[in-house]
Amino acid sequence: MTLRLPIRARRGFTLIEVLLAIGLTTALLLVAMTFYQQSANLRTQILLSSEQLTALRLTMDQVTADLRSAAQVPSASFIGGPSSIEFVRLTPPSARPPSTNPIARSFAGSYQRLALSTLLEQNGTNLSVTGLTRTESPLNAVAVPSPDPSRNR
Repeated sequence: MTLRLPIRARRGFTLIEVLLAIGLTTALLLVAMTFYQQSANLRTQILLSSEQLTALRLTMDQVTADLRSAAQVPSASFIGGPSSIEFVRLTPPSARPPSTNPIARSFAGSYQRLALSTLLEQNGTNLSVTGLTRTESPLNAVAVPSPDPSRNR
């Protein structure tokens, strides 16, 4: 006569079931970690691209402001090329240091020569722009253009 245990006494997992559960859990964790790593790398790339776009936008705003303040001066001209530009601009009085000379104080602004040029880098067979150089220098002995009376009509 064989002795049979009640059903309650035989409850539990077999070794194969435990190993299978551990294997499936490990596989799911590996997949989750891979997706997390990829999303973290993507986030880093997006942040870098965002910073680059912000810097580019600020640079373009500065170049736009400089070009809008360009002045027509007979003794200096607007010079440009494929990777550089040079022109004269009128700076507002708030951007200049205060002067003790009453004649200089009465003048609304001063002229500056502004040069913008690109910094290029060779990447294989391609040239890429890596930066922008901005150089300001005072423009001495400028003949101030007289206002055109025909414009006031």
